[in-house]
Amino acid sequence: MESEKGTLRPFSLRTTLNSDVFLATTAALTLCLLIRVVARRIRPLSERRKLLVFALSPRTRRQWWLKSVIVLCACVAEESAYRGVAWQILSYSTGQHMWSAVICSAAFAFAHWVQGWISILMIYLLAVVMHGLVEYTNSLLPAMLVHGIFDFIAIALISKEASQYRQNDSLLDLRQATHE
Repeated sequence: MESEKGTLRPFSLRTTLNSDVFLATTAALTLCLLIRVVARRIRPLSERRKLLVFALSPRTRRQWWLKSVIVLCACVAEESAYRGVAWQILSYSTGQHMWSAVICSAAFAFAHWVQGWISILMIYLLAVVMHGLVEYTNSLLPAMLVHGIFDFIAIALISKEASQYRQNDSLLDLRQATHE
């Protein structure tokens, strides 16, 4: 949908929890998790093991607590910045609501460039899903909720996988030491 230049498309930090919002939020989370599964499957294991997210995965309770605070802040700040403020400013300035979402999604994806190209593509698709959710619900809250839940699930899975890598590396080191 295109808007006239200079027209704001309202969104809110409030939402009415009804079956449509619940289903849209659930569908968005499911789609985001499916995108993650596909991205994970197309990334080779050798490349996946080298990702910075594995080195930064929480190991201790304190690290989990700090990571939780970061996730909560990030889901509010990033959704507000990209799906809220930036999208509104671009839509208002250009009159191109859909293209503004495309640009904001690309900016959001490239803000995560350190995670590599496959992650950039995955995050772009996640951002498009979030824009659709905000558009459908006229609220940032469902997108913030999906973003937070997605990040917590991803961090838990990454942390588990990183732990397995560390264990396997320790076993490999032990085997190599016994053969020397």
